[in-house]
Amino acid sequence: MEQIKKLNDLEYEIYMYLINNKDSVVKMKLKEVAEALHVSPSMITRVCQKLDCEGFSQFKVELRYNQEHEEESQDDSLNYLMDYFKKIDNEESRTPIKNAANIMAKSNEVIFFGVALSGAMAKYGSYLFNRRGLRSFVVDDFSHRFNVYDNKTCAIVLTVSGETRETNDQIIIMKRAGIKVIVITNSENTTAAKLADEVISYYVPNQKNSYFYSSATQVPVMYIFECLSKEIEKLGIK
Repeated sequence: MEQIKKLNDLEYEIYMYLINNKDSVVKMKLKEVAEALHVSPSMITRVCQKLDCEGFSQFKVELRYNQEHEEESQDDSLNYLMDYFKKIDNEESRTPIKNAANIMAKSNEVIFFGVALSGAMAKYGSYLFNRRGLRSFVVDDFSHRFNVYDNKTCAIVLTVSGETRETNDQIIIMKRAGIKVIVITNSENTTAAKLADEVISYYVPNQKNSYFYSSATQVPVMYIFECLSKEIEKLGIK
């Protein structure tokens, strides 16, 4: 948020107090907040104005609105997850998981690839499948070079958008190296999905916050890992 970057140190401390104590701030008067912070009411007003509000009253209105919107978003997120679990309870949804499990079971090793939050999920996947008897490791940076000497290696690529250029470049590199690529992504209508040998998509809302970080829930990815693990156990790897 550009306005926040323009705050000086004292103004930023005031802003952080207002945000971190929003439940009580929305019920307080300007004078009460000023006394709590040991600053003048005009200082708080100035901070609110720097945040594109006419004053403290409008700032409180926006705080209250954002609180209500966050609560609605949380309810929506739960509904989307419930809808996801209902949609996957059929043979059509299980087919790509079975196909991916077959690829993994025939592989000598599995590379889990992802960056940022997907990188954290890749580490979880690697730990899970190592415990299941599959030799697995994680790649979470773009500088990695692959030395693959046979075609019995597969990669699990985690990407929410499926359109990150660096990730898609890595898919191409891995394919050229003879690696079978399984992409787990939010939509099968993406570049990453089209490059893959197998795609598992989960279709949940994906938005960018003010810092351009993806807010798509990763719960479906964890569930997909568990499903893959069970399928692999059925194939005799324990």
